[in-house]
Amino acid sequence: MGSWIRVLSGWMLGVAVVVGMVGCGTATGGGGTVNGCTPGVTQACLCPGGAMGVQTCNDLGNGYGSCAGCPGAVDSGTPAQNDAVACTPNCGARRCGDNGCGGSCGACAAGQACTAAGTCAASTCTPNCTGRSCGMDGCGGSCGSCSGTGSCNAMTGQCCTPNCDGRSCGPDGCGGVCGSCPGGLVCDSVRGSCTPTCTPTCAGRNCGPNNCGTGSCGTCLSGQACSPSGTCVSACFARVGDACTADADCCSDRGVTTRCVRLTGVGTVCTAACANNSDCVSGCCAPLNDGTRACNVALFCASNAACFSPVGGACSGDMDCCRETTGLQNPTACTCVGAACNCAALCSQHSDCASGCCARRSDGVRVCAAASAC
Repeated sequence: MGSWIRVLSGWMLGVAVVVGMVGCGTATGGGGTVNGCTPGVTQACLCPGGAMGVQTCNDLGNGYGSCAGCPGAVDSGTPAQNDAVACTPNCGARRCGDNGCGGSCGACAAGQACTAAGTCAASTCTPNCTGRSCGMDGCGGSCGSCSGTGSCNAMTGQCCTPNCDGRSCGPDGCGGVCGSCPGGLVCDSVRGSCTPTCTPTCAGRNCGPNNCGTGSCGTCLSGQACSPSGTCVSACFARVGDACTADADCCSDRGVTTRCVRLTGVGTVCTAACANNSDCVSGCCAPLNDGTRACNVALFCASNAACFSPVGGACSGDMDCCRETTGLQNPTACTCVGAACNCAALCSQHSDCASGCCARRSDGVRVCAAASAC
């Protein structure tokens, strides 16, 4: 039965579209044409399998009834739309519209519409693809299709490539989803992974995410920003070496004027503004696209007082630690060992070090190290 219903539904949809595009006039009275057809008038219709049947315009004049007289129908004693027949797609001379089984015999070019006979004819409808690169044009035609794995957002008419790399659930970036989670698990929509039902954790945090992917531990007052540790701080919260998105994120109140700069091999971090090479521990004051200059590495301090964490100070990463000496002739490179800054003298050759060992760190900086390191 389901297939016969789909056949009728698909055929009727095709007829309805054609009638709509021809025009919907007002009632003329006296049994004349009303919204598309004359009550009681019959017309030929396509039966499943390719045979022809007859359908009659209903009493309201707003559409034809089901296709009757089709061979092979099994009389179930119920209304015709529930009779089941085997369906074989048949387009014959049709170049568009329904194929008799809910499929299509083809689409018409822009500016054309499909007639009841399955031919393409000029349409009175004006296609509209303004601002659309895919999807429907409002007249039964298409504004284009998406290439590759792209999919069309029917609402916006724009092509989008779903991105589910490393994601098993949550949004795919194109209005769809990357999957769903089984019972007992919930989707962390930020990470795109299924996790056990999450209990928000805000201990020691008064802002930012609650570690459940959704929800917050609170918001900060105007003029404040939420730091990565979940505390409200002044609008600038990033120190030298911290990740940033704009200059305003970088604090410049510790004797160092900072900029948010994208550094090769480091990322987008706060680094020191400079005027010449001698201002930078790296010895390189690099020009930026906006005409200003900044040190090409983030490890920098203008003085001990400006260091965010001096020798022995608390740290969470190498970028928290600054050189101990202020003289550029004998600076030190600091690393975060455990939770405290540990500084070693910079060097260029083994003879610069009392240990006789000038070793290269993972970040490329050469420092004096124990003899065993060489």
